[in-house]
Amino acid sequence: MSQAGIAGMPAGATTGSIGVQSFIAANQPNLTGDGTAFTVVWDNTTWQVGGNNMDNSTGIFTVPSDGKYLVAYALTFDGLSAAHTFAQFNIETSAGAATKQLFNPGVARTSDNHYHVNDFTIIDATAGLTIYVSGAVGNGAKTVGLSGEFFGLFGYIEIMKMCN
Repeated sequence: MSQAGIAGMPAGATTGSIGVQSFIAANQPNLTGDGTAFTVVWDNTTWQVGGNNMDNSTGIFTVPSDGKYLVAYALTFDGLSAAHTFAQFNIETSAGAATKQLFNPGVARTSDNHYHVNDFTIIDATAGLTIYVSGAVGNGAKTVGLSGEFFGLFGYIEIMKMCN
């Protein structure tokens, strides 16, 4: 049975598919900047197949069945300054970090003090494993937040089961 006709569902999605696209709907200000670590909360879901596996209150996805999962995310930071010279963001699981990105957003920020980052990986997951994005920005004041949805998705995560 195909679900491709349901608004927002990816083409080719079937009842056996597992996946989600969630995003940051509203700006999340002053989360970090002083080194405070946090888990990204994807507070809205565009589409989800294969169950309600994304918790929009915590930003944590729970794997419903064993398999290989593609995880991709993008974030746009705001409130940056030249002092914010360190950032680390990870795709994490309850078994440990799957990816780790280290960068200097203070140098690379735009003229309006934004910086965009993205990452992806494939995780060989077992049922019950949790997947989430966490990180911190440091060496400055706690003024750094995440940009929400305006003129498109500036912070989103997509998780899709690719195969068993």
